Amino acid sequence: MKHSLFKALSILLSSAAFCGAMEVTTAQVMKFGGAGDENEQFSIPYGLAVNPQNGDIWVCDTGHQQVKRFTETSVYIDSFGGSGSAQGYFHSPHAVAISPSGSDLYVLDSGNHRVQQFAISTNTTPSFVRLWGGKGHENENLYYARDIEVDTDGNVCVLDSGNGCVKSFTSNGVYIATLGSEVDFKNPYGLCVDADKNIFVADMENSRIVKLNPDGSLAWTVGEKGSGAGEFRFPRDVAVDTLGNIYIADTDNSRIQMLDSTGRYVRRFGWFGEFVRVQSLEMVDDDRLLTIDSNTHRIQAYDVGQIISDAFALNDSFSPDGDGENDTAQFRYHLSEPSEVSIKVYNRSDDLVATLQEDVYSAMQVNSISWDGMDSFGNPVPAGRYEIRILAHNPLTGKTTTISLYVDVVYPSDDPQIEVNPGRLNFSHTL
Repeated sequence: MKHSLFKALSILLSSAAFCGAMEVTTAQVMKFGGAGDENEQFSIPYGLAVNPQNGDIWVCDTGHQQVKRFTETSVYIDSFGGSGSAQGYFHSPHAVAISPSGSDLYVLDSGNHRVQQFAISTNTTPSFVRLWGGKGHENENLYYARDIEVDTDGNVCVLDSGNGCVKSFTSNGVYIATLGSEVDFKNPYGLCVDADKNIFVADMENSRIVKLNPDGSLAWTVGEKGSGAGEFRFPRDVAVDTLGNIYIADTDNSRIQMLDSTGRYVRRFGWFGEFVRVQSLEMVDDDRLLTIDSNTHRIQAYDVGQIISDAFALNDSFSPDGDGENDTAQFRYHLSEPSEVSIKVYNRSDDLVATLQEDVYSAMQVNSISWDGMDSFGNPVPAGRYEIRILAHNPLTGKTTTISLYVDVVYPSDDPQIEVNPGRLNFSHTL
């Protein structure tokens, strides 16, 4: 289900140095929380989940031993819990998950080594349904479990970190199977289950990402300890979109890394300060990534769907009359992923006037393009307003972004009225 989550996009551009290279930062579109005891604040938050039916954000406020609910735009709704071992109370709640129907909330009550299930609705506080688990090493037990997810069938997958495996249960807590016990996990910390029931695990102390097939067999592992592209330092969570792209909370490198569906590195963003200890990730509608930073006690949301993070015209009009003054229009655009880029010119009637480049592979950087005011036949175009349409497509991820800029062609005999500044207009993004 598509939501209106964070539709009021505010693009923020900055850059950070990684291993001597500069990279364009992914746009942050929302931030809330902070340390404190107020309803809108947190104390060492750990896990979060988004209700697929209404966009509500549920957060494990671990230090306060509570679970809090917010609207999709970060407005506080309610909270419940408290410290204890009775039903409805928690000891170090570490993660939450929501059923595909949006009617059931599962809280991983890690310190009590159990899962608690609650029925949720829009207007009432969640009501306790059942609990299962208990400290131990048997199939039905848990031992310092770290994360929880619900698959497309409604089954509950628990990352049983202390027992070094993933355990699956029915929606009402009946044990199904133990998965990945032969992988040699070392303090696995976060997991994600994709639409095909593949399981991805952030194997923290091995500094790698592990993919398990639905039957629990090993599909692949990727990464090793380091700070380079595709290397990790104690990753704590992983999220996957419907295209199979993988996002990793590369915690001790203070960044997020993105891999394609085969585990190949695509891009990265973030730096120390923006992230101090990124703890948990949640993907929403393929183009929004929610993050929890437990050290700064806040939630941040990023638009990860854009390939072109910004574009602008250096001059809003030009005169291609060959007199050596202002004869060309100059444009720049920022790519957040290596992509194939096409740039075309259209007139007010949306007729194609000129093709400046077609499917040219461009690096993840600031790129420049110019137009000399000629059409496809080498003739000067008439005076008027023209659209420069930039389309970027990443064949690895399947994402496409289009952004349009506008420029006026002006000849000395003309006195055009400049209607609008040709800055950032007509932005569109598709998956």
